[in-house]
Amino acid sequence: MTLSRMLDTLPGVDKERAAARARNLFDSLPHGGQPGVTFLDTVIDYLRTTEVDEWQTDVVRSKDGTRNCFFGHLFAIGRDDAQSNALWEFFEETYATTYMVYAVNDGTHPDYQQEHARDRVIAYLSAIRDGSELTTQQSMDEHERQYLAEVSP
Repeated sequence: MTLSRMLDTLPGVDKERAAARARNLFDSLPHGGQPGVTFLDTVIDYLRTTEVDEWQTDVVRSKDGTRNCFFGHLFAIGRDDAQSNALWEFFEETYATTYMVYAVNDGTHPDYQQEHARDRVIAYLSAIRDGSELTTQQSMDEHERQYLAEVSP
């Protein structure tokens, strides 16, 4: 079942409103609205401006607030908590969930062994953008296909 079909089964989900919200979020970012620039490009560009010592593993944010994991940095892109929460939710629904990213951020994903969390995450997001890693929806579709192949006679 695709995410779109799953949303159709949930009461109160307004897909047009969700799409408009995503467009508004993107348009409010520094690169928003430029032809050929995607939300993912904007996130990758932002991450490149961070310093490697501003990155955290194992938790979202350090106790002193000076270091963040990927999702802490994503949250920081928003202008306020409401926009930051919406960016986090949009990213998970569209590109990769926390489950998919944490292993990369924390250095336990075998395909992303760069020295610094920042570099691992940028490589992973670049692979999603370039199509060599699956997005959230593509991953769900692939798992569904595998499951159906296993249970079908």
